[in-house]
Amino acid sequence: MKNVVKNLTVKSTLADWIMEIPEKAEEPQIVTLPLLVLASCAYRLNDEQSQKYSLLDHHVVTNVNESDYLLADKIKDYYSKKLAWLKLKGNKLTKFREELGNLLYDDFSKKTGEYSYPSKFMGMAYRLPYFYNYDTSVDEFCTKENVSYLPFNGSKSLVFIKVLQRYVRHQLWYDYYFHDENNFKYFIPISKDNTCRSLLDNVLKKHSLVVSGTFNVTRNDYNFYVPNSNKYILDIE
Repeated sequence: MKNVVKNLTVKSTLADWIMEIPEKAEEPQIVTLPLLVLASCAYRLNDEQSQKYSLLDHHVVTNVNESDYLLADKIKDYYSKKLAWLKLKGNKLTKFREELGNLLYDDFSKKTGEYSYPSKFMGMAYRLPYFYNYDTSVDEFCTKENVSYLPFNGSKSLVFIKVLQRYVRHQLWYDYYFHDENNFKYFIPISKDNTCRSLLDNVLKKHSLVVSGTFNVTRNDYNFYVPNSNKYILDIE
């Protein structure tokens, strides 16, 4: 299997990989419940009913339950702590994370008991439960390793860890995660329409993977090696 990934662009954060939020100059959206609660409900209903409900869908607004409030609280707590830690370390926040902080911390309530949100937050809020599911899944197999990831050229035998789904501009990607003999982590994204993906899935059920090429480093919440786009070879060990 050669060159199974094309046009790979590495984003600066996991959340940025999943979705880029377009700017829109629109009227504020008035809703009856906190936006994260509606997003959590839409996420649950989409999963349970295999639908694509929007945040403002009547079915979402009328089917909010306690579990949606609990998930919204978990999401807010998780990303609030993450942003606070980045600020304590003196990291410069990306535009996405600055907007995320505004969504989490600002008070959007009105005297009427409703909530008024800038339209630009609608897409971000909708995707936050998906971000949360993705990021906490990565947390399960990654640790804050105090090691240096340096770019290198060569071959590595990799052991498969997990595959996660994400969307970039409505295009579905499958993110394959691996580790090597030293527990360094590797990340290989493959688009849904890549014809080699099913072959790769079958190979990973029985074999370790050998990846040859130039390996760059992503510097996100965790460090990962990423093979240079269109310049690497996958083989079976």
